[in-house]
Amino acid sequence: MIVALRLDDRLIHGQTGMMWTKELGVQGIVVANDNVANDKTQQMALKMATPNNVKVIIKNIMDTIQLLENPKAQGMKIMILVNNLDDALTLSKKFPEIDYINLGNYGRMVRSDLKRISILPEMRITHEDYKKIEELEKINSNTYFQMLPSDKKSKLTDLVKESDFKEG
Repeated sequence: MIVALRLDDRLIHGQTGMMWTKELGVQGIVVANDNVANDKTQQMALKMATPNNVKVIIKNIMDTIQLLENPKAQGMKIMILVNNLDDALTLSKKFPEIDYINLGNYGRMVRSDLKRISILPEMRITHEDYKKIEELEKINSNTYFQMLPSDKKSKLTDLVKESDFKEG
């Protein structure tokens, strides 16, 4: 059972590896990322940031879908980690039964010429990101910005309006 899908630039770190796994009672983390699936050094670093009692599997997006379609996955409490909105959309469309879509650290490490708005200190989005987050919220009404389990949950519309992206 997929208890959460979290969008986080850093994938696994203290917040995800320790706090969210404990809060959600997660037995396994699936890092769904095409680049990391082919980078043994990054895989090793991500696994080191996870408690020993939580299984970590790192797959590309297509292999993640196959893994999560396996009936054995239904018996485990799983959190999926992605670091971009396209992967979040792909997986949320494929698995609309995901309990919770958690939008965490995103957009601070991305270099681009596109206008980004800081909607939280840890969240900087473009107008295109805004549209993708709107789509995520339509797919799964339980989609929220929430950095830590103890933080308040916020919807996109609580934090920013589409008009905020227009040049002033």
